[in-house]
Amino acid sequence: MDEAQTMRTGLLTAVADISMASMALALPDVYDNMKMHADLVNTPRLGNNSNFAYATAQLNVAAAKSLKVNLFYDVLETTGNSLRGEMGQFGGEHCDAADNPGYFTTHVVDSSILRATTRAIPLFNTLASFVTLHPATASIFSGCRFHVGFTATRPPGETPAEDAYRFVIVSYPPTG
Repeated sequence: MDEAQTMRTGLLTAVADISMASMALALPDVYDNMKMHADLVNTPRLGNNSNFAYATAQLNVAAAKSLKVNLFYDVLETTGNSLRGEMGQFGGEHCDAADNPGYFTTHVVDSSILRATTRAIPLFNTLASFVTLHPATASIFSGCRFHVGFTATRPPGETPAEDAYRFVIVSYPPTG
């Protein structure tokens, strides 16, 4: 393997380990059922042989932003850009309709901006569900429900450090 392929393999292995460990801790009964299903249908493994639940991994790394308005519904405005503007429909309220309904999405945040601030971010608007982001936060949810894209931001009026970043990994389940 060349250096770039070695780096990608290491990242995918780490993503698979983090996502699978989060799932095992949060939902052990669901974890066991997903494993049984994956073994029955011979689900391909991504990252390593222990990853039976996630078919795709997405890495988002971006410069940190300051918050311009409240984080409600699909209006996640940051200075300069909006999350919807950066990510299209997936930055606002959406449903991942192709996800297998028996599986879950894992969203891992480890942004440098979180070292200085803790914020509650909306996840499911219809359920009034919020996630408080800390360094290395993993959120597990069904993408089949309407949810919003969320990211770490600085509070209104505060400017992030020039070297601050947003680091998010999303592990998606197989299609259903």
